[in-house]
Amino acid sequence: MEPAVVEPEIEVAEQPAAVPLTAQTVEDGVNALIENLLAGLPDRDEEEGDGEWVLAVVDFPDLQGELSDVGRYLAQRITTGLSQIEGIRTVARMRLQQALDEMGLSGQLLHDPALARRVGNQIGVNGLVFGTVADLGDQVELDVRVNDVQNRSFLPAAFIRFEREPLLAALAPTAGETREAAEGEGPPPPQVYVLDTSLPQPGYENESYRATVEVAHKAGRTLILVLAFEERLGDVVRLLFRNNAYLIDDRGDRWSQAKADTAGMWVFCCGEGIELIPGTKRRTRLVFTTEDPGESTSFTLVGKEISPQMDRTLVVSGVELRPELN
Repeated sequence: MEPAVVEPEIEVAEQPAAVPLTAQTVEDGVNALIENLLAGLPDRDEEEGDGEWVLAVVDFPDLQGELSDVGRYLAQRITTGLSQIEGIRTVARMRLQQALDEMGLSGQLLHDPALARRVGNQIGVNGLVFGTVADLGDQVELDVRVNDVQNRSFLPAAFIRFEREPLLAALAPTAGETREAAEGEGPPPPQVYVLDTSLPQPGYENESYRATVEVAHKAGRTLILVLAFEERLGDVVRLLFRNNAYLIDDRGDRWSQAKADTAGMWVFCCGEGIELIPGTKRRTRLVFTTEDPGESTSFTLVGKEISPQMDRTLVVSGVELRPELN
């Protein structure tokens, strides 16, 4: 097993306390926000390419981390606005989503510098625009910043508030509904844990293929793993597992497979499986749940093959998590 490359912690650019700008319309708000984002973009050296910024905009979740049509609509408006700026190129949001699906990732995981750089390299961008959208009743607030994925740094944030136009009101729940949901949501969100990349990358291999854990994300009773598979025969390998994979944590408790969100890669589910092609890497995302998550941070994955060898056991130990840094 090859040791994982240790990525440095992401840097945050120094900046004064930001005061949200205000605008009367979405159009004015988007234009003002883009102007502020561009003011915070440093010049790029010609050695880094052609000296231009290539950006992709991630759909904006709300303050609870949920995506809505409002966040998608505003992300599209900002993408369109940026594409009209000289010296800026944008990548379609659909292309970004395709890359996330292929890698088994969620846009909300792109705060991780290693994952952001990996996705950036995959789609050919040097900056990811991300943030949150907040419904303030009569107003909507956008809090947006750029992740310089090549230099692993967050650039200064841009804030904008604008009036809640009829279109946004149609796309989003009312402020009253939002407040009612907030009143009933109970305790604060659970601590998030992610894969400890300072340790060797956990994995498993046999004569046919190699499997490595690229992403681990635990929050409350749910744990998500992203596995990458590569063949080792120099030939096509047909890969399929039973749909009852599970995790064992450091307390000896079992986490059951809840979902194999494979972006079309049916490996731990059903069907005929997938083909591992020489020189390529295929990924799948597994979701596990448990009734009593405790404070476990060490896990072992267990699965049963159907192909290439019936009922051979895959065991990936050493999946170590650490608290996510805020």
